Amino acid sequence: MHDMQTLDKRQFRAAEPGEPAVRAAVLEITRAAFLINPETGLRIEGDTPDELPMVQTLFDRGAVDSLHTATVDSAAAGCVLYTEGTLTGNPGARPPGLTIMGVAPDRQRRGIGTGLLKWSVARLHASGGSMAGCLLALCAFSFADTLTVVSVGDVMFAGKGTRWLDSLGVHYPMAHVRDELSRADLRICNLEMPIADAGVAFDKTFTFRAPVRHAGVLLDAGFDVAHLGNNHVMDNGVAAFESTLRVLDSLGIAHVAAGMTLAEARRPAILERKGVKIGVLGYSLTYPEEFWADSARPGTVFGDSTWLRDDITALRNQVDYLFVIFHWGAEKMTTPKDYQKALGRLSIDLGADAVFGHHPHVLQGIELYKGKIIAYSLGNFSFASWTNAVWDSAILRLYFLDRALLKAEVVPLNINNFQVEFQTRILKGPAARRSLSALARQCRSLRTTLRIQGDRGWIVP
Repeated sequence: MHDMQTLDKRQFRAAEPGEPAVRAAVLEITRAAFLINPETGLRIEGDTPDELPMVQTLFDRGAVDSLHTATVDSAAAGCVLYTEGTLTGNPGARPPGLTIMGVAPDRQRRGIGTGLLKWSVARLHASGGSMAGCLLALCAFSFADTLTVVSVGDVMFAGKGTRWLDSLGVHYPMAHVRDELSRADLRICNLEMPIADAGVAFDKTFTFRAPVRHAGVLLDAGFDVAHLGNNHVMDNGVAAFESTLRVLDSLGIAHVAAGMTLAEARRPAILERKGVKIGVLGYSLTYPEEFWADSARPGTVFGDSTWLRDDITALRNQVDYLFVIFHWGAEKMTTPKDYQKALGRLSIDLGADAVFGHHPHVLQGIELYKGKIIAYSLGNFSFASWTNAVWDSAILRLYFLDRALLKAEVVPLNINNFQVEFQTRILKGPAARRSLSALARQCRSLRTTLRIQGDRGWIVP
């Protein structure tokens, strides 16, 4: 981790905005801000010339003074509006005399929002340990690849959920989490069932199938990618599985980890957000084997390390961001198995930007590995069953800048249907801190620090 004292001693020569040294410096400064206030860090507000983008620094409620504004014409960036201010406050919380300059989008990009602005550092100079002469100059260059990703665990609204949805409608399950899900550029879930109006149930203890009329739950949540590589998507045979693919396609929801052949199941989803390409791969390490696809049989793709290596290698240079999803582990087990850790870390080593897991129905620890997130199990998210074996879950939100992780946010959830009645709810107050404290202990076992601030948890590289 970086702290402000470390940053006091760093020096960066003057550089062009696109140089690696500049990009490295901006990440350090931004991460340092999140270490002090991970929820907000450095915030810039205002989208139009009428709302000059004041630089708001929330370093321990620090004030911004000596503000003034100006307009600069730049051939590279168009009309650039900026504010400049000097920060003062407790030297123990941040360096005094820090000067920050904010840059607004050009006129063509004004509507994107200043929250997407990127920061670059032209020069960072320590002066007598007080940082009185420190200047962080923000240069205008492309900020389109700033990305926020939300990932959640198992979604299953079949079975006992059918009667509730018929009575209360498809907007019922996500009513209390819809806004949280909307705060992302990309939303990913594990769809733990086929969606079809008919099917022949496989001979096993639990089989699920949701009617097509309830597929709107996925749209209401705003999911962009559905992971299908699990132990239930083939519960009702090939015809029901084909129906699922048709439904997802009709809704515009990408899907991974299952297909009509093995080749199709291994095919990545490639999406574009804000001018950057995002690739998603998915795998199942669950049984029965009859659900695994082969060259002539529909089904899921098994998480073979050779296939994983080949797939990530083939995809890495095609996309800006690459995410890998696994359905793995043991049900109700709160610690990841050794093979989960091995495959998760291998994925990062091969070039994945994050790894998301599920299947245990409960939360497992989140690991920060080489500056990237491995969420071993995100548990259930919206699961239509009555049980006291599972209580808590989480929404995981990742913030990226220039392909580097800025921070990870954990939103704790209550998923016990005896309390929430198939309507996932965000935990607050003591209940949130209890849930986050338990997860923090699991993270510590993976040598990762989950900081609790208010009702949220934060991991900062």
